[in-house]
Amino acid sequence: MQLLELEKGQINLMGDPLPNSDYLSVVNNKSLASQVHKRQSLSTYFLTLNTKVKPFNNPLVRQAVSYAIDRNFLLKLVNGQGSPATGFIPPGVTGYTKQNLVNSLNVAKGKQLLAQAGYPHGFTTTLYSWNTQPWTNLDPAIQQQLAAIGITVKVQPLQQSTFFTLAGTPGKAPMTLTFWIADYPDASDFFQALTSCAAAIPGGQNYAFYCNAKADSLVNAGLATPADAAADYTSADKALLADNPVVPLYFGTTTSVSGAAVGGFFANPIWDWEMAHYWLQKTGSAPASGGGLGG
Repeated sequence: MQLLELEKGQINLMGDPLPNSDYLSVVNNKSLASQVHKRQSLSTYFLTLNTKVKPFNNPLVRQAVSYAIDRNFLLKLVNGQGSPATGFIPPGVTGYTKQNLVNSLNVAKGKQLLAQAGYPHGFTTTLYSWNTQPWTNLDPAIQQQLAAIGITVKVQPLQQSTFFTLAGTPGKAPMTLTFWIADYPDASDFFQALTSCAAAIPGGQNYAFYCNAKADSLVNAGLATPADAAADYTSADKALLADNPVVPLYFGTTTSVSGAAVGGFFANPIWDWEMAHYWLQKTGSAPASGGGLGG
């Protein structure tokens, strides 16, 4: 609805992100070419594996899951809006590294690890996500990818508030599909909120309920000595992903559409809009009442 209003000149900016279902029609619309803006969104989309729930309390099982993921295929389901994750920290955030810290797709290795863990015939588990895009696009693909190594996944898409409550309750969510966008461009924001010992509490966002004192120590060292922070955060990422409580899927990008009357538009990588820097240009017709920059 907002996209249609923007195309008609009734509003100048959309309050919601561009829906995945409208992406292709927008980027292929030549008349909108100058109004489409793509940017790195400082975000990571990832799976969490609850280390306090069987069988994900077994490191070999978590490692098996990490080998089952075809990241390039998942990106096709979100119209290529991102890049395959190479670690937990996305580009543009202090602590990002070009080194590949994740396990690449290897179905045979995944099956081997499951057998080694005592699950030669696999097992059944449940994956929780939001009940909106892109999650509803990704859920069935992840279900199929894990089935290839013998894991039967029951997918449970939930309304957002229900998801947060369930995922933050100990022992409730074996797996979740989720994401994080940086509040500020420093890896400590990801680690402290999502994987630290302090966040492995009821109501927290460490949905893996994971605690790694070594990784926490490295993050604290990075905070204490900014000059060494990037190296410390990369070491923390390595320590984290060696244990696979989370499985990074892809680093997101965001596509914004501005109205034809908006001058100086650019998207802030964290807060999206920079209203104080935009202006309205004269066009053939003015936006409808109430449809100014904030419309």
